This record gives sequence, C-alpha cells and structure tokens, in this order.
Amino acid sequence: YHTQAEITKLRNVGYTEPFMDVKEGVKYKYRVDSVYTSYGMTEKGLSVITAMYLKAPTQKIPVAKKKGFKAKWKKKTGVSGYELQYSTSKKFSNTVYLVSKKMSSYTLGGLKSKKNYYVRIRSYKKSGGEYYYSAWTSAKKVKTK
Repeated sequence: YHTQAEITKLRNVGYTEPFMDVKEGVKYKYRVDSVYTSYGMTEKGLSVITAMYLKAPTQKIPVAKKKGFKAKWKKKTGVSGYELQYSTSKKFSNTVYLVSKKMSSYTLGGLKSKKNYYVRIRSYKKSGGEYYYSAWTSAKKVKTK
C-alpha cells in the first residue's frame, strides 16, 4: 500500500483514482486509514474496501406498447446480468426492479395506458459471492399506448 490521497474534510468522502489505469471488471482493494481528533483525543481506524469499476450499459430509447413498453440495451461482455428499474416518477421514488441475466431487451406489460414511465438500466457482476454494480444509465421516458 502507498498513500495516494489525504482527505481532510469530513464532507469530502469521495475519491477518484487518478494515478492508475483502472480496468473494467477487475477488483481493486483500497486501504483506508482514518484519524479523528476531538478535544485533544485522537482515534484511529482502518478499513479495507474492495471495489470494481463497471461502465453503465448503453440504453436505447424504449418502445411504447399497449399498456407497457419494451426496453433495450446493448449487451456487454464480462457482466453477470442487468437490472432494469422503472417508475412513474422522474426521481424514481416509487420504483420496481427487474433482473435479467444475459438479455438485451425486456418487454413489460400490465401497466396503465397513456401514462409516462421512466426507465434506466445498470449492469452487475458477481465475483466471490459479492455483487458489483455499474452506475445507472440516464433515465429514458416512454408513454404507454
């Protein structure tokens, strides 16, 4: 291990790896040493975090169907599957998750007609009993027929 960044403000908890060529689908371990000082007392902590970088899949515009829609995305190599999330809210406050393995499209029915739905997709990879997720794609809007 070697020190790559020192984070001094509590609000600054994110970290981007600027020194390495991070490869997609490869597990990386990060050692995080924490030091907290308050009223002259110092506490130290140590954590080891495992992370994996996955790019979000490329989502195509959903196709409206009668009381439903068909979501499509470009298949990626090296992933275990995909999660599709849809909602009537832009903020995805009332959401439904669907998991598909190795598919590149999903047709959904039984929804309300002439209603707007928002759809987004992310890929995941299972490695060593743990799941690693990509970021969500940007939400696409579709109005059912």
